[in-house]
Amino acid sequence: MSEMPSTRFLTSLVPAVLLLAMLFGVVLFVGGRLGGMGGVLLGILAGACIVLGVLLGYWNLVDWTNLRTIRRTAGSTPAAWADGSVIAAEGLVRVDGEPLVAPFSRTPCAAYTYVLSHDRQSSTRGGRRRQLLAQGYHLARTRLECAGGSVRLCAFPGFSDALREAGTGGDRGEEALRFLETLAGTAPRANEGQVLSGLLDARRGFVEEVRRDFVTGARAASAAGLTAVEEVLPVDRPVCVIGTWKRALGGLGARRGRIGPNLIVYPGTASEVIERVGKELRGFARAAIVLVATGVAIVGYALLRGT
Repeated sequence: MSEMPSTRFLTSLVPAVLLLAMLFGVVLFVGGRLGGMGGVLLGILAGACIVLGVLLGYWNLVDWTNLRTIRRTAGSTPAAWADGSVIAAEGLVRVDGEPLVAPFSRTPCAAYTYVLSHDRQSSTRGGRRRQLLAQGYHLARTRLECAGGSVRLCAFPGFSDALREAGTGGDRGEEALRFLETLAGTAPRANEGQVLSGLLDARRGFVEEVRRDFVTGARAASAAGLTAVEEVLPVDRPVCVIGTWKRALGGLGARRGRIGPNLIVYPGTASEVIERVGKELRGFARAAIVLVATGVAIVGYALLRGT
């Protein structure tokens, strides 16, 4: 796999670049105004607080817009949805044919992603270094059985944090090592950018079914330090899905011109999601306000007391 990462992937890096520029800008401003190592340290603290606060605020905004959509549309049926509108559908996950099986949790599912990495001692820089070894994303032909009928998923879903699981060492490490040995002879090699580019394309375009595995690093010598992170959409479980209703396809697809993932899946019924995510939002909102206020206060102090 030799193609370059897509424009969509490169565009997705813009927010990270802007946040990094913000961090360095705050450090340079505060450090320059106050002078000395103390000024630099205060600049780092201010920049970190502001960047983390902005990130938390962004994630809050994503979940807040999703909760608004759930409250507004989750109780409706496909017959009432306008073509091209952003809606929330709740129902049980079903697949056409046999379900997929997540490679590490062994959960019967409609979709999953995984990332295998190795935590090893660095021989050049000292300390420990994490290296990505393999990544993959799989989606079967999936539908939601809702109260008003069957709704298809027409794009690779983005998973909420509640659908993520990580395992390190022990039995999971041995299982990951065997999985890597199998991939070494069957999966193509790609770098992380190429893998993420393909995943972004699957999440933003029309996809009925996709199965991709990639080797992204050297083969691990042992199970020690291996970590497997999975995101899984189990079958026969209630979920709440937010996306754009495509009447011609009879399903939910990618959203256009909106904040956040293009097709997001929350586990549980609409009422459960509203209660759980709403509680998380209140905590994150308070943390974001405290972080940004701390960073701004330090910048204000530097502006007033600078040399």
